[in-house]
Amino acid sequence: YTWEQEEFDILHRTTRISLHYNLRKQQRKIRHAFSYSWRLWSLPEIKDCMEEAGFKSVHFWISEMPDTKNMKSTEGFGVGRDVKYEEVSSFKQQDAWNAYIVGVSK
Repeated sequence: YTWEQEEFDILHRTTRISLHYNLRKQQRKIRHAFSYSWRLWSLPEIKDCMEEAGFKSVHFWISEMPDTKNMKSTEGFGVGRDVKYEEVSSFKQQDAWNAYIVGVSK
């Protein structure tokens, strides 16, 4: 499948995401098989919520991901791929990245 961020409203932090499927055996594509609209929470907002909920500390583990916009195939991404995450205290914006947020309770 392909995950596409179709739009993003920077003022309201809302986004629309669609999943598209490429069915090789049937030799066809299903565009917009699923579409979602939601508010995109920033990492600092999530950290604030977790601290307010009582977590002792919050840690970010981030990995820069390949920019798939100019790629012709995303085969091989995901399952079984050795992606390395590093704990960070700052991270400059990249075209594609993924984060794990770890909360440590008291």
